[in-house]
Amino acid sequence: MPIVFNRGAALGSSDLSLSLKDSNGSLINPSEISYDIYYVDPGPPETEVLIPDPSGQPRTPVNPSTGEYYASCAIPPGAALGEYRIRWIF
Repeated sequence: MPIVFNRGAALGSSDLSLSLKDSNGSLINPSEISYDIYYVDPGPPETEVLIPDPSGQPRTPVNPSTGEYYASCAIPPGAALGEYRIRWIF
C-alpha cells in the first residue's frame, strides 16, 4: 500500500512500523533485525537502487516493546521525488 511522505519529514512510530508474532500470535523479538531503503527507478526496466545509511552500518529499527519495530529516519530535503521501498531483514 503506497504511503506519501514529504521531503524533510522525520519518520517515527506511526509511519513505517512492523509487528512480529510467533505461530501462537504472541509478539516476539527476532535475534537480528534491520531494514534497507531503495529508490525505485521506473526504467524501463524498473530497478531498485539501495540508499545506504550514511554511517555505513545496517539500518536498525527502534524497538519500543517486544515484537514492535519502526523505521526511524529523516527524508533528506533534496531527496528525489518518486517511489521508494523498505525491505525488512530478520
